[in-house]
Amino acid sequence: AMSLMRPLQTYTAWISDPRFTDALEPDGYPAVVDLMLDVIKLQLIGQSVDDGRASKVDWVRRANDTLPAAFSKLFEGDPDAEAQNMCRELKLLDAVYHATVAPYQRYDFNPFSSDPNLPPEQLAVTKVMGGARAIQMFTHVALQRLLAGNAES
Repeated sequence: AMSLMRPLQTYTAWISDPRFTDALEPDGYPAVVDLMLDVIKLQLIGQSVDDGRASKVDWVRRANDTLPAAFSKLFEGDPDAEAQNMCRELKLLDAVYHATVAPYQRYDFNPFSSDPNLPPEQLAVTKVMGGARAIQMFTHVALQRLLAGNAES
């Protein structure tokens, strides 16, 4: 879990800070997809989320083409309470949460909006956020898996 912290924190800083204009470029998304798949896999008992046959680009497409609830169902399984506790103690849960809200810190509007009536500059942003939208789906699923069946506060 500790090996996931630094890349997750790097992604969070990268996507939340408008000074990083390359944050909207899709080149880095496959690495973040790998990272999120690792976080999700860590939370499931004896189940593999990714059999290695789908490319990371395919995962991004799948995330963007699937409604959130249906995408989340792809990763259902029994939660690993020990892994969840470890992730909570090592602050991985906090890091995933911060990655989940990071794109919203970058802009003062919803960068994933599908509203066609947004002002032109906002509409332009929503059009280039496709890969980041997919990462959002992964971060939300990772957060769900980190909390699934977890009754402790």
